[in-house]
Amino acid sequence: MHGSLTYFPAALERLGTGYAVAGLSVGVFGLGVVVASRWVQTSGWSRRRMMVVGGAALTGALTIAAVEPGIPGMLIAAVLLGAGFAATHAPLQAWATSVAPQGRTIAVAFFVGGALAGAAAVTALGSASASAGDFGVLFGVAAVVALAFTLALTRRT
Repeated sequence: MHGSLTYFPAALERLGTGYAVAGLSVGVFGLGVVVASRWVQTSGWSRRRMMVVGGAALTGALTIAAVEPGIPGMLIAAVLLGAGFAATHAPLQAWATSVAPQGRTIAVAFFVGGALAGAAAVTALGSASASAGDFGVLFGVAAVVALAFTLALTRRT
């Protein structure tokens, strides 16, 4: 899901925007991360609730990117993607390390490896759709994966 951010600038460039607007999508992703990180720290919500809300933000972001590929839609999607990242990453990492405290180093290694491998897989698997300019399919598939991820969070955390 997070690897799909790689294609936000490319999708905007495909619409004919300049590099500045395309790059802005990554900047507003960062803004979403910063703002949501503060909220995550102060909300007092349970880890599960935070991750489910974050997963919903990821799903919503990717759905918007799939169905509203214009500049406003993509920028809103980028902010939501950043917020979803902030709301899922830290709580999910904390959960992964608390499952087996004595195996914390291995749990963290698997968590990081999984996150990086997932982002790499999205980048690799999405390249054919991106090359064809079919970003709706790319983001749509990512939205379905985000929905499955969110549903899994409701059961496992």
